[in-house]
Amino acid sequence: MQALMELILPRECGGCGTPGTSWCGACDMTVPWEPARWMPRHDPGVPVWTLARHRGPLRRALSGWKEHGRSDLAPVLAYRMAHALAATATGGAGRTVLLPAPSRWWATRMRGRDAIADLASQCARLLEDLGGGDAAMERALALHWRARDSVGLTARQRAANVQGRVRARGGLLSTAAQAPRGRVVLIDDVVTTGALLAESVRVLRKSGIPVREAMVLAAA
Repeated sequence: MQALMELILPRECGGCGTPGTSWCGACDMTVPWEPARWMPRHDPGVPVWTLARHRGPLRRALSGWKEHGRSDLAPVLAYRMAHALAATATGGAGRTVLLPAPSRWWATRMRGRDAIADLASQCARLLEDLGGGDAAMERALALHWRARDSVGLTARQRAANVQGRVRARGGLLSTAAQAPRGRVVLIDDVVTTGALLAESVRVLRKSGIPVREAMVLAAA
């Protein structure tokens, strides 16, 4: 079946278009994949870790994965993020809970999936395989339908766009709420101004969720 699908829709590198692979070695070498602290314009009040800058092959791959249905790129991205989560772990008892940043309802419906939640779910499974202990993904946040696409907005407009429009999902916070000695991490694909991360952290803390840090694939 896989061979038939490749005849119909041949795989090509999400970064450069090289045929026969989802992600080629040459593109992989352009990305540092080393978790580094990043300080966005809107400080979320927790450390923000990022694996690379949002440019070149990685930018094209992220666009293909999130906006154009390139689900074959998800395992690559999840693998790299899981390793980054393992590398930045500080030890201690308790489980790791990954909370995906909320996506716009309309965008999720158009894509047919919540890409960030899928990424966080794969990361949780991989983190356990890497010896990172018990890990889980939980959809703890939702974004109001009035929030619009942030592309083209200024930093001030991005902050206004999400202010008061991120909400906690009530009963779905049970797992995270029980992890005060564990590690609660907010997950996203790209950080631009940090407005969504900052509002998400504010809402989580108001709900009593001890979010400790944020991990993103790329910083714009």
